[in-house]
Amino acid sequence: MCHAYMADSDFKQFFLALNDQRRERFAKNAGTTVGYLMAHVIHARKRPKDDLFEGLVRACRIHRGPSEEDLLRFFYRVRTRVAA
Repeated sequence: MCHAYMADSDFKQFFLALNDQRRERFAKNAGTTVGYLMAHVIHARKRPKDDLFEGLVRACRIHRGPSEEDLLRFFYRVRTRVAA
């Protein structure tokens, strides 16, 4: 089943909405593994190096995911901490 990407969602929501088979294809198209994407990328814990970022852009085009601009916002948004 193909899910159309929703403009107001982010990369994490897009990726998690894919079924296992599509996640595998997406990861292969991006030049990485599902495990790496799940552990590091979907939580934006690591900012992807240039090669991986280009792979993510390519895979998103193939799988109708977020645009390059959306990915830039996802990985480089300013995060603030809330004081307790």
